[in-house]
Amino acid sequence: MDFDYSELTGLAELSRDRNIVGKALLSEFIGTLILVFVGCGSCINWGTGTPPSTVEIALAFGLTVAAMVQVPVEYV
Repeated sequence: MDFDYSELTGLAELSRDRNIVGKALLSEFIGTLILVFVGCGSCINWGTGTPPSTVEIALAFGLTVAAMVQVPVEYV
C-alpha cells in the first residue's frame, strides 16, 4: 500500500512550480511582521495611564488575522 502524501501536504505543488516558494516565503514574512507589529503593539501601555485590557489585546490579534485572511492572493 503506497500512498503519496505529497499531494495532501502541498509538496507536489511546490515541486511543480518553483516560483511559488518565494511568493509563499514573502507572504509568510509580511503576515508575521504585521501580526507581531499590531498584536504586540497593542500590549504596550502608550502613556495613557491604564494598560490595555485582555479584551483589547485579543481583539487586536483577532482583527489583524481576520484582515489578513481577507486579502486576495493577487495582492501578495
